[in-house]
Amino acid sequence: MEFRELTERYDLARILHSGRSATVMRAADKRSGQAVAVKLMQASPVGFEEAASRFEAYAAALGVLRHPSLPAVLDSGLTQDGGAFLVLELLEGRGLDTLAGKLPTDAAMALLGQTLGALEFMASRGLAHGNISPDNLFVLSEPGPDGGQRVKVLGLGSAIFRPASSAGSGASPEPTRFLAPELAHGGLATTRSDAFSFAVAACHLLGATVEPGDSSSVQLPFSLALEVENDDALRSVLERMLRRDPAERPAFREVRAELRKALGQAASAPAAPVPEPPAIPPPSEILSPPPVIPPPSDPEPIPDGDLLPDINDEVLFALGTPSSSPTPSPQQQPAAAARTATAAPPDRSRLAIVFGALAGVLLVAILIGLWMLRKPSEQAGSSGPPPPPIPPPASAQAVMAKLDEARMLLAEGEDLRAQDVIRALSFAEQSALPPEGCARLADLEGTLALLAVERLPADLARGLEEGDLELLRSVVATGSGHEETLPAEISADFDRARRLVELHRLIEADAAESRHAAVLRGFADLEAISPGIGDPMKLRDKAAAAIEAEAEALATQARYDEALAKLEPLERTWSRRDGLAARAATYRKSRENEPKQQALLASIPAWERRKKPHEALALLRNVEPTPHLRPQIEEARKRLEAQLSEIDGAPPQVMLRDGYHLEYSRGTVAELSFRVTDDHEVRSVKLMARPPGGKMREYPLEVARNAGYYTAELPSSFHQNGTVELYVVARDLSGNEGFFGTPDKPMQLTRIGSNRM
Repeated sequence: MEFRELTERYDLARILHSGRSATVMRAADKRSGQAVAVKLMQASPVGFEEAASRFEAYAAALGVLRHPSLPAVLDSGLTQDGGAFLVLELLEGRGLDTLAGKLPTDAAMALLGQTLGALEFMASRGLAHGNISPDNLFVLSEPGPDGGQRVKVLGLGSAIFRPASSAGSGASPEPTRFLAPELAHGGLATTRSDAFSFAVAACHLLGATVEPGDSSSVQLPFSLALEVENDDALRSVLERMLRRDPAERPAFREVRAELRKALGQAASAPAAPVPEPPAIPPPSEILSPPPVIPPPSDPEPIPDGDLLPDINDEVLFALGTPSSSPTPSPQQQPAAAARTATAAPPDRSRLAIVFGALAGVLLVAILIGLWMLRKPSEQAGSSGPPPPPIPPPASAQAVMAKLDEARMLLAEGEDLRAQDVIRALSFAEQSALPPEGCARLADLEGTLALLAVERLPADLARGLEEGDLELLRSVVATGSGHEETLPAEISADFDRARRLVELHRLIEADAAESRHAAVLRGFADLEAISPGIGDPMKLRDKAAAAIEAEAEALATQARYDEALAKLEPLERTWSRRDGLAARAATYRKSRENEPKQQALLASIPAWERRKKPHEALALLRNVEPTPHLRPQIEEARKRLEAQLSEIDGAPPQVMLRDGYHLEYSRGTVAELSFRVTDDHEVRSVKLMARPPGGKMREYPLEVARNAGYYTAELPSSFHQNGTVELYVVARDLSGNEGFFGTPDKPMQLTRIGSNRM
């Protein structure tokens, strides 16, 4: 985490906007001279470390975004006084809140569409805004390249430093009423919370009233309902975005489709542009993705049913004949007579022009039709995805080969496999059989049915013994409807098999509806009837895994009691599932350790400020993080290791102290003293020495830590008046090593006057 002095690079001129969460100032970049806007955000000291880390990642992601409805983020950082800043392009304009109720519907929808495009673009990059309100939608003074007004979505970054209680406080109610309910409890901004804020801002701009509740209702102004093509679609999508449960709110892609539907445009492709006031671009340009421009050589595709252009009603009236017009009712006849009396007779020259125009139109239609017939693939591409290919008719020879395969399996005693081959034949394949093939199929089915009846007692016994549900399902299918013919001694077993099969069908239905606890209860009932029953579709495993995933999600939010309650059905019905007991024990231990680890995390910034990351790392060394705090503890470890590497990057330096030499006199004690220094702190120093004819071993050192001196005295009994090989290795807190000599090339301590090689 790096703090910057803002004024070192920027000259702050004057305040452009000041609010409770941020101040925006006009400034000049000293390096380039460019005029910029600097947004200053104040942060609470509580949780600053985490918020600052999130801000740095968020600002870095914003710095590479380029979208016409988002301001360019030029620079960012943290200030010395515990705040943060963004440097943005300087814009001229006014907030959209000043235009609420003053814009025509088309203009308002176009500006909302631009806002939606910016939010969808951010969402596609994994970013949420978290601060959508009308005063953060900035309408630029200068028109865009197309001559239409443009909106920029401001307010970036503020949501990261918003206090958890801000949404529920009494101060400044106007901005907070645009926040999603989950943000009032300190939740992080998401694209779903952005959808809620966007809907409230849209209702404000369009003059719609909102009746709050778990499912808020929206009342559109009468004039707006008349101006849009489908007011029900508009009302419906706004109400869905305003739901209290974030999971029930639609994604931005779906919102765009519904807004297009409200404007009477197809959701799958851009509609033809509709003339709009020159100051606002058509909504279709905003509510749809950029159109794909075909190559110049390809003619523009023409929608189905639109080969002929619209014909003016006046032309149709001029061409009307009594035979083609409906006979007026008695009540309509006087009015019709009056119109006929006042209408001027059609001009023959005008009729000729009209007929000529129609002939030209028909000729163009014919030519277009011929072109479409010549290029079916292009026409199919313009009107939507090609129809699925029609499967080729089944080959009688291939189907007969399958019957031969079933007959061979039957001859080898593999009647169950033969039955699978027969059951796999589709109706199309069976219909392709010639008469002799149909007769062969009937014979095979009859033989298999007789064998199934004969094998039923044996298959029933084996299915119950092995817990084979697939085999039991086949047995029950064979014996159902013929219970009176079954031997009396297997009647009870057959009823038991039928209960198992029926119970498994109920389990399948529960699994299809994601009723995981019911699936587990069903398997408990199955095992009560038949211990060791199989699970051929792995339904119990899937249900258990889903419950464990839900419990883990709760545990990562420190909701350990709820996580344990989520596991309760699994513990009750499948207590011997691998890893279940350990998972529950982890949650109970985490519930106990959570406060201790939170306190430890809160103490780490103090160690960082004192530049003692190694002491904090020692505290974290044996900590097993709780699921909730694991990301924060791992991030703290990485941060401490990075700080330690930065301040302790160089290895220790080891040297012989002044006045000491690698020599000694015969029969005396050899005294050695080393000076060890490091850019941060020395962790350990070892002297390794080998006497003449001996092995290298560690020799004790006396340590004067404050002075950094390490001294050893080697008596004559050790050096034996001979040459001693030695080296010193020093390690720092980062694990870097410094040497005086090395294991491969040790230094030599020699007796004065002895021969040296």
